[in-house]
Amino acid sequence: MFYARAAVIVAKRGGSVVRKARQTSAGGIASRCNALARLLGYGGRTTYVDARSLADRTSNHIIRQAISGIGVRGVFALDDGFHPSSLKPIVYLAGADDAASLRAIRRDVWSQGAVPFLLVVTPDKVEICNGFQPPGASTISVDFSDDASALPDSLASFAADRISASITWSDFTIHRDSSVDNNLVNAIELLNEHARSEFPEFRDNRDLINALIGKFIYIYVLVDRGILSMEWLSSRLPARARKAGQAFLQAVFSRDAQTADDWSALSAVAVFDVVDDAINGSVFALTAEQRARIPDGLCHLIHRVVRRGEVLYKDGAQLGFFDVSFSVLRTETISAIYERFVSTRTRRARRMTASSTRRRISPITCSTGSKRRTRSRCDRD
Repeated sequence: MFYARAAVIVAKRGGSVVRKARQTSAGGIASRCNALARLLGYGGRTTYVDARSLADRTSNHIIRQAISGIGVRGVFALDDGFHPSSLKPIVYLAGADDAASLRAIRRDVWSQGAVPFLLVVTPDKVEICNGFQPPGASTISVDFSDDASALPDSLASFAADRISASITWSDFTIHRDSSVDNNLVNAIELLNEHARSEFPEFRDNRDLINALIGKFIYIYVLVDRGILSMEWLSSRLPARARKAGQAFLQAVFSRDAQTADDWSALSAVAVFDVVDDAINGSVFALTAEQRARIPDGLCHLIHRVVRRGEVLYKDGAQLGFFDVSFSVLRTETISAIYERFVSTRTRRARRMTASSTRRRISPITCSTGSKRRTRSRCDRD
């Protein structure tokens, strides 16, 4: 649903989205990555895709994003035997010159949430990373020489022959507790709780605040992925809302964490309406009554936490959005997150309805001679 709607916006803009792959400073890292791919047995495999073979080998958008957007040097996948687009990425192979580059690529891979394993080649080592863990999680460092004739033992499980065999999966323990969708669910829930505490008039409006958070995240994803530009959005703001809307756009597109909150909730809503009009629908719909109730401060809070990375704490743990890269966050992830919220809301409503029904129609058993019959309490009322 989200990709289709984003495609509508791109079509209406009359352009395409082009991203620049991550670059490393020296050919040395590239040659080391090639050496590792050769030792792993990836080269020549139909399920190994790199920048050279990308155009001809797959239309899989996850693999394309990994190579063209994130800047990984190669993707080893499993083929389920159908169309090439059904390739399932298993290992990303990437390079990093320094600690900052390593963290950046881990952040993007974790935010994409698509692959269990990430091997990052550095000037003297290979870092084995869990693709479902945030960039601050620990890694396994393995010494690696690009003129080696054999794989280090710690990397042997990632060899093409072994990782393609299901029996070798017993070698791996994959924990998804720290995956980007779980992290975002927890962060959104904490932000929701914090917002309802700061604005007690919304104490009973969990769903409204979730929808509002969703609208902000959706805008940030479309902006950071290059689907929306300030010029395009500004040109579609109605005249009455153009000045106010542009103030909000300045905050959205600014990379300065100190940007003043000199925009209003109405200006944010005006920009949301532009996107909704472009897709002929509404993402995370809000009624007119709900929109009229939203105060500026609530929108500023959401923006500070989600866009600027202001950190919230719960039970001593730090939860926030700072490690999430919106430029590669898949819209399916957003959809899955909010489906979980809808599911939770539905289950909660069903429990409340069932509880109410049980209270109103709790069965009682009556004896009439030798016959027994069951009737509800409402039969007696």
